[in-house]
Amino acid sequence: MTLALPTLQWRPVVLAVLIAAGPVLAFTFTPHHLMADSRQNVDLESALPKRIGEWQLTPGGDKAVISPDVQAVLDKFYSQTLSRIYVNPQGYALMLSIAYGKQQTDSLRLHNPEVCYSAQGFALSDRANATVLNPSGPLPVKRVLAQAGPRIEPITYWITVGDIVANETTHRKWLQIEYGLQGQIPDGVLVRVSSIDADSGRAYAMQDSFIHAMNQSLTPDALRMMMGQRS
Repeated sequence: MTLALPTLQWRPVVLAVLIAAGPVLAFTFTPHHLMADSRQNVDLESALPKRIGEWQLTPGGDKAVISPDVQAVLDKFYSQTLSRIYVNPQGYALMLSIAYGKQQTDSLRLHNPEVCYSAQGFALSDRANATVLNPSGPLPVKRVLAQAGPRIEPITYWITVGDIVANETTHRKWLQIEYGLQGQIPDGVLVRVSSIDADSGRAYAMQDSFIHAMNQSLTPDALRMMMGQRS
């Protein structure tokens, strides 16, 4: 009993110190530095050539019509977006969509394509992990088959956080924490390549061919931004 009295006497003091220091500690351990501010700015429109390997941007293929309300949502979550249609000499068409976010936080985070497609009424199946063997190294990607009525759309996509490809939500959350402990707020990009094709094997082969050519066509800064530097 004689030892308990001093402990009880100190508790209010310790509690008061912690309460007073709370805002300071919260500020100290909250990341404030945007990684994007220390990098070379990459403009998606100019970084993606109109010709990528054998793939040519279609006339008007960069003029997707987006309703004002959807555009407002995109502007809220993403710093840059780009949508294009490329076609090869055989007439096979691919849709390329890229969304870049300057900061990946709980409130401003890239969304998986599955979320957007499901919201538009697509049924999703055949989810799988895959790897595209690019000249700069293997690129881990996700595959998913989206279908709405007669429209069948095989999709390949990947997501980067900072310099790292992270296609799983838990991995992205962990990276957010890891960068945060270094005082940094990472940027992130979602790249989606898809085609309307009932033959998913052919579609994925075409998409891999395009991604391979895209990998060769990007500058080092654009390559880091869109495909990461490590997995």
